[in-house]
Amino acid sequence: MQNRGSIFTTKTLNRAAMLIAMSVVLKAFLSIEGGFFRFTLFSIPLIILGILLGPYIGIIAGFIVDWIYVLISPFAFSFNLMTLSTIAWALIPALFFFRKKELSLVQISAIIIVTSLLAFSLNTYQLYIWAGSGALANVPLRLVIMMTTWVVQIPVVHVLYQRVIVNEFKLLKIR
Repeated sequence: MQNRGSIFTTKTLNRAAMLIAMSVVLKAFLSIEGGFFRFTLFSIPLIILGILLGPYIGIIAGFIVDWIYVLISPFAFSFNLMTLSTIAWALIPALFFFRKKELSLVQISAIIIVTSLLAFSLNTYQLYIWAGSGALANVPLRLVIMMTTWVVQIPVVHVLYQRVIVNEFKLLKIR
C-alpha cells in the first residue's frame, strides 16, 4: 500500500538508484585523477536527480555517492568537506529547479557555475587542511579543469532537461 504523502515511492527510489549508480561509475571509474585534481562528470546525474527528485533525496543521494566512493576508491578515506561538495551537486539544483518546467540555458549555466564554484571552494579548503599551502599550487590547474567541465556539463544537462525531464513532468502532470 502506497502512502500518497511519501516521497520514497518505488518509482522514486528506482530513479534515484539508477542516477546514483551512474554518478558512482563516473566518479570512481570514468575519471582522470591526480594528487590534487580530478576530471570527472559525476555531477551530471546528481544535477538531474536534484531537479527531478528534489532536495531531500538529493542530500541522501549525494551522501550515498560519496559513501560508495569512499568504500571503493584508494584516494578517498573519510567523510569531510568533499562529501559536502558532492551533496551540493544534487542539493543546489534541487533548491532552485525542483520540478520547474521551464529552464533556460542561462539558468542551467548559472546554477552549474555557482555549484561548481562552491564545490571547488570546499574541495580546495579540504585539500589545504590536508596538505597545507602546497595544495594551493595546483589551484590554477584545478580552475582550468573546472572550466573545462562546464563545456560538457552545461550542454549535456540542458539537452537532458529539454528532452527527458520536461517530458517526464508532462507525464506526471506537474503544474
